[in-house]
Parts: sequence; structure tokens; C-alpha cells
Amino acid sequence: GHGVSGALTFVRGDRPARLLVLLLSAQCIALGALDVLFVELAEGVLHRGGDWAGYLNGAFGAGGVLAIMVTARLVGMRRLAVPLALALSVWSVAFLGLAALPGALAALLLLGAWGGARATFDVTGRTLLQRTARPDMLARVFGLLEGLQMCGYAVGSLLTPALVALGGAPAALVAVGAM
Repeated sequence: GHGVSGALTFVRGDRPARLLVLLLSAQCIALGALDVLFVELAEGVLHRGGDWAGYLNGAFGAGGVLAIMVTARLVGMRRLAVPLALALSVWSVAFLGLAALPGALAALLLLGAWGGARATFDVTGRTLLQRTARPDMLARVFGLLEGLQMCGYAVGSLLTPALVALGGAPAALVAVGAM
């Protein structure tokens, strides 16, 4: 098959590709949520004002930059499932930690850890997907992934205000972290 239908058929029939596409897409739900949660954390939880949303976002980005040292060491590694699982674990623990430890320093450190885990997860996940997808399907599978990730950003950013309204920022963090 050609286009999106061919990619869907391939991903549906290939368990590792299906898992990687789902994980990489779900990551974007959390990233969309985080964009909203930066403001809620800064103002509603930390009581620091809107400028702190930028500091929190900066800590997340700094973690991603520091992760370059980790991801550079992964180049050429044959077994990337362990770094992928570790990054996913750090990502979840950091998100849940944001709900449990509401201080400014903890938030900066946890967001830095989450940013690093996100970068490592993205690199390992995409590399494994490149290894998994057949060469004739690679472009289509990544096109499908990009479309699903854009949907994930939208879902995360639209769902988070409702989660915050229902249970506050900590509940929204737990819900997204548990995902």
C-alpha cells in the first residue's frame, strides 16, 4: 500500500514498530500537557508568577541539552531498548515527582531530568523505529509518526486544562505521568 494506509497496515502488523509509534506519539501528549502545566506550576503551585513558566521551560530545555552527552554515547549501540526503558522510567518518575515535591528547586531539577530523559527517549525511540521499519516503508512510517505526534500535542494541551480544573495541577501531573 501507498501513503498513510500503507504505513498504518505496516505498523499495525509489526509489533515493535507499533509499540514505538505509540510510545513516541504518547510522549507528545505529555509534551503538549507540559506546555500548559509550565504556567500552572509557576503560578498555581509555586506561586512565583508568570515569568517562572519561562524558568521551568528553560530547565526542561537545559536537561535536553545536557542529555546530548548521553545520546552521543548511544551512537552505534546495538541494544537501545535498555536506554529507552530507563529514559521512559526517569520521565515518568520526574513527572510524578513534580506532583509530590512542589518546591521551586525540586521543580527545576525534576524538569531538567525530564528534559534529559525526553531527549534520550526520543533519540533511542526514533533510532529503534528506523531499525524496525522496512526501508521501503521508512518514510511513510515516519510521516505517520509525525502526524500522530501533532495530534498528541493537541490532545495534551487541550486535555490538561480539564485535568487541572478537575483535580488541580498535582492531579494533572499524576495523570500525565501515569500515562
